[in-house]
Amino acid sequence: MRWYRQPAARFVALGFVLFVGKRELAPHDTRPTLVITPGRVAQIGADFLRETGHPPGADDERVLVERAIEDELLYQEARARGLDGHDPAIKFRLTEKMRFVTDAEGAEDNAVDETLYRQAVELGFDQNDPVVRRIIVQKMRLMLARQADERELTEAALRDYYDRHRERYTQAARVGVWHVFVAAEQRNGSPEDDAAALLERLRAESIPPPAAVRLGDPFPLGTYLQAQSAHDLRKLFGDDFAQRVISMEPGAWQGPVRSTQGLHLVWVETRQPERSASFDSVRSRVRAEYAAEQRQAHLAETLTALRAKYVVHVDPAQGARQG
Repeated sequence: MRWYRQPAARFVALGFVLFVGKRELAPHDTRPTLVITPGRVAQIGADFLRETGHPPGADDERVLVERAIEDELLYQEARARGLDGHDPAIKFRLTEKMRFVTDAEGAEDNAVDETLYRQAVELGFDQNDPVVRRIIVQKMRLMLARQADERELTEAALRDYYDRHRERYTQAARVGVWHVFVAAEQRNGSPEDDAAALLERLRAESIPPPAAVRLGDPFPLGTYLQAQSAHDLRKLFGDDFAQRVISMEPGAWQGPVRSTQGLHLVWVETRQPERSASFDSVRSRVRAEYAAEQRQAHLAETLTALRAKYVVHVDPAQGARQG
């Protein structure tokens, strides 16, 4: 029996015909293609190396290529909206570039400048010049930001943003601190033993902070620190010191506490617990941060819509394709 008379063979053949026919009859994607070339990716990597001192890793390259795609989408849309025309900075850049190419030094008047500018555009200098492209992309970004700013920021929206991000508007706990400094390099014996003995004396004699600090070593940043948050203390003394001191109860000598400077005997004079700032007290900050979020959201929405207008390719040599 011939193979093509077998039911299974006929089924496979029919499936192949239908598959090929579907491909041939399917409508082709007519969207314009946006390509990130190997040369563009190489330039991105070179710029990153120059700015950071090391080549981009795989994650860095993905982020950089995605940013290049965004810039290209914004560039194409800006040109479609005519944002590249009548811009003094662009016109000056292209005119000077054309003046250099044609060696037209000294011929500076409006008529000549206009001619040089038009010649530069005809030669495609406006599309190939990286400075011009950056100007056009930035104009598009600014235009989108203005569009977002034109949206009404209602009181309800601001309060909703404040409620969703209340942790941002929490005022950190703060302490007012006296400390007696024990410098390790100024001790013949053990600074830990000296600090422990001094702490015992301060407690036994109930020596108040202003008098106690004179018994320690000089400290260049002062012996009293007012209204310090954990972040403030961390910058001055390091993480271990900040964590211990910010949680201390006031009104007693405690320690020794080690810092990046040495050893300290600590008296917490005042302590303000963590508390949330009221909406009214941070309203201007909420408004500014909500407006920034709206700008970013509008940019993301625009990029999503623009991306749908193009078939986006990253050159296969770079191991990626996006569409």
